Amino acid sequence: MIKKPKKECQVCGHNNPVAVKECKLCQAPFPKKKNSKNKKGIKTCTCGEEMGARKRQCPNCFRVFEQKIPNNLVNWKELESGQDIKIVPGTGPYTLSRQEDYTEEKISMGYSGKHKVIRLGSVGVHTWQNGHCYVYCGPSFYDEKIGLYKEEHKMVLLDARGREVKAKKEDGKSGKLSRGEVKKLNQILKETQE
Repeated sequence: MIKKPKKECQVCGHNNPVAVKECKLCQAPFPKKKNSKNKKGIKTCTCGEEMGARKRQCPNCFRVFEQKIPNNLVNWKELESGQDIKIVPGTGPYTLSRQEDYTEEKISMGYSGKHKVIRLGSVGVHTWQNGHCYVYCGPSFYDEKIGLYKEEHKMVLLDARGREVKAKKEDGKSGKLSRGEVKKLNQILKETQE
């Protein structure tokens, strides 16, 4: 005879089938098990706070999360007319919105998405995305007249199909580091910090 697994009630001690959500004798609910893996679209901060995956700052401890920036960024001075580029979201000029609780929220004023290069300008690129755009690529500074932080837009080159072109090293390999190279770099960083 095979014994079926049972769940013991913590209130009355009655053995219940595993599939039930509450005790059949005293109707006390069983505690839900916490899944150790994060659900899709949720990340956990070091303080234990759970938030959406796209949040940039923890609402509990105000820790700022690092953004993933592609390693195949293009120098804007090397662009040619007719090339397709993708502007990395969150880069470019921005302003700060002052909140009632004295926190500042970054509001991006720059472009993002797919653009077609028209020509190069003095400190940026003239592009086309449902109309003419001037993508700022000059030095970083704060413009007091309009309260805008001028930052460079970061761009990735796209191929004819609209996919990102991978950066190539001089030796012909892709610009991506292997796991071994990443481990070596992390060891070097730890040694220099100590």
